[in-house]
Amino acid sequence: MTDIFVVPIALVIILVMMHAWFGIRILQKGIIFTDLAIAQFAALGSAISLAYFHSEYFYALTLFFALLSAFLIAIASQRKIKLEAFIGLLYVLGASGIMMVLSHSSEGMEHFKSLLASDILFTPLDEVMKSSVIYAFIALILYKVYPKLTGFFKELMFFSLLAITVTSSVALAGVLVVFVLLIAPALVSTSLKLNKSLLSSFVFGWFFSISAIIISYYYDLPTGYTIVFLGALLSSIIVLFTSKKNRTDMKYPNEWTQKEFLENKIALEKDGIKVILVDTILSPIQKAQTTVYNPFELKNEPEGSVFVFYCDSGKATLDRLKEYKKKFPSHHCISLKGGRGYWRKNMMILDAD
Repeated sequence: MTDIFVVPIALVIILVMMHAWFGIRILQKGIIFTDLAIAQFAALGSAISLAYFHSEYFYALTLFFALLSAFLIAIASQRKIKLEAFIGLLYVLGASGIMMVLSHSSEGMEHFKSLLASDILFTPLDEVMKSSVIYAFIALILYKVYPKLTGFFKELMFFSLLAITVTSSVALAGVLVVFVLLIAPALVSTSLKLNKSLLSSFVFGWFFSISAIIISYYYDLPTGYTIVFLGALLSSIIVLFTSKKNRTDMKYPNEWTQKEFLENKIALEKDGIKVILVDTILSPIQKAQTTVYNPFELKNEPEGSVFVFYCDSGKATLDRLKEYKKKFPSHHCISLKGGRGYWRKNMMILDAD
């Protein structure tokens, strides 16, 4: 009896390991529905294969549509648009396209259900092995090539590799399973602020996925939907009851002194809001973590992050503050009063807690 669990458990172990890495990066970028939009486009490709080509060219069409959506998102990430809204439009475009394509198919609704969450309990071993080779190749590129890229090509590489990953995953597990494996483990580990976020993502993802497989078998439930339900339920409960109340009294004036910067950075980062000290003069501040001004990279920071710009005296960044606010409308832009010249490297702010 236990033999039936070997293949699906091996599959979810691999899926969780592959998707957790992408999930953490997606949360950092603040574009949560990217994977769902790409998965929906991949599903559109498979629906076209079923409806018009009798399941021929299945992988080619699925991969083509996944890469197409990844390419569109990579381009959009460089434009002055609401990226999350654009990704939402791609999602509904893919979803409506699937329904239109399958509307005249006698097997349409059954195929649509399997696209959302398939019954991975009976996944063939050869399919798992084939996908494992693809995932290993992707992992090698992420380790060797991806860190060396910058700018648009780094974004294009990220979304393209995500598209290839999703293409295999949708075929094996379905759109909703892919989404919950990407987001739930990453959300829990980042919300709990665990030191080894990737490892903790693995552990949580393995726990709810394997538990769902066993529950679905003994209670005769659809395995894919059980994974989605249990993952979403547990992660929602954990995040809701371990998170702190949002800070609503924080002010974002045009300038912060060094003391205000250090105090507010501690307070905001406790609430999960990123505060970045931005170097506009290519001159780092001693004993301070700074980021060189790069508009493309800064735009990819999570929405609501705080950018504190500094120059030598604070005057130039204050004069350019309107420009910064226009360039980064989804972030808070502040100038460091006195700039680098008034920075006291020995000033420390003790955590009140």
